[in-house]
Amino acid sequence: MDLSYYVFDSLLIIFVCLFFDNSTSDSLDTIIQHAMAGDYPYFIPHLSIPSEAIHSLSLLFACGDTLGEERSLSTMIPASCQDEATGFYKPYELIVFLENHLTFLSFSEYRRLAPHNHIRLLYNENQQELRVQERPSFSSAHYLHCHHTAVEDDSSYTALILQDCSHTSFQFSTVAGIVVLRDCDHVTLSICCNRLLVINCHHIALYTYTCTNPVFIACAPDTMLTAPYNTPRVQLLRRLREAHLTGRNCWDFGIDMKGVAFPCPKLPPEEFSPFLAKEITGEEELPLLPTEYEEVFRHVLNTLKKT
Repeated sequence: MDLSYYVFDSLLIIFVCLFFDNSTSDSLDTIIQHAMAGDYPYFIPHLSIPSEAIHSLSLLFACGDTLGEERSLSTMIPASCQDEATGFYKPYELIVFLENHLTFLSFSEYRRLAPHNHIRLLYNENQQELRVQERPSFSSAHYLHCHHTAVEDDSSYTALILQDCSHTSFQFSTVAGIVVLRDCDHVTLSICCNRLLVINCHHIALYTYTCTNPVFIACAPDTMLTAPYNTPRVQLLRRLREAHLTGRNCWDFGIDMKGVAFPCPKLPPEEFSPFLAKEITGEEELPLLPTEYEEVFRHVLNTLKKT
């Protein structure tokens, strides 16, 4: 049985990021060591997997809605993997099932099958600046090996993965589901999304509107910098509503593997400026900004309009 491609090196890492409900007093370093060592017995008692969480798992397996699959992931999992009394999945049984049925694909196979699964796969080893046009046929995107370049993509996605990129600026619009930033350094990301997961990244600048607090795994906090979303776009507020991205912007507090919130290092307001992809029309919109950033943004925007 084919569950599409597998985007991470360890199934356990995915389960820890999504479902770990830590009740131990162990340090974050200890937890990370157990995860990297593949220590399933350590985590299984602390994995809480409600039935609705399988959708998040599907997003990570298929980099977005698995529209190209013959069957959804939830229909493929046998009833024996679910506790009848609680409706929650049994972690051990579910992990065994997935381990036995995942299909690992080579990169060439992955590249060939990506369009079939409505995935936009882009890798930019030639260091060319990319301005990506929106195409409704792609529900998700996976950017690989982008180095020393800039990427502008105005598409609306369900999920997005940025992997193994360096010295690159990414400007995106909306992602209704999850965004995964993995194994990147010296990357700037501007995006509106529901969930943001940052794994093993360093020297990252995040300009975000996110409905939930970003999750940071194996990242050095002192190399991160955060700020509100800074890319005004025409009809952006409508696109946010269509993607069900509403409510408070949770850009300023991160979550570690123990579920503890911590304040993210913030870009000083006086250094905040809008990224303008095109000529200003006056119809560009941004989600509500904190007052100190709003004042700087309006000043810069008005100055640019006069030039």
